[in-house]
Amino acid sequence: MEDLLDAVTVYTESGEELRLPKGSTVIDFAFKISAGSGKTLYKAKINNEDASIFSELHSGEKVEIFSYAKKDEDSKGLETVKIKWLNNVATDNARRQITKYLEEKLER
Repeated sequence: MEDLLDAVTVYTESGEELRLPKGSTVIDFAFKISAGSGKTLYKAKINNEDASIFSELHSGEKVEIFSYAKKDEDSKGLETVKIKWLNNVATDNARRQITKYLEEKLER
């Protein structure tokens, strides 16, 4: 269960403040913005420096994510979700979205 009493406060590129549980990564951040941003995430910058999408976030950091633009629902190859992401997230939302995506992909 997420504990926002022990949270980090990070900022989007536009300055919007987001609170995430301690231990959250760039992946959690992307899914907090939107499911689409999370599913198509491929790289990030923290405080204007290249960073891994698996980087743990700390209070005060400015996070910029790079996602493939999804033009339509039939776009192929844009999703970058990997099963190993489940071991690198701290939020229930990100875990739920990743699991849902992977289950749907297996059903195809």
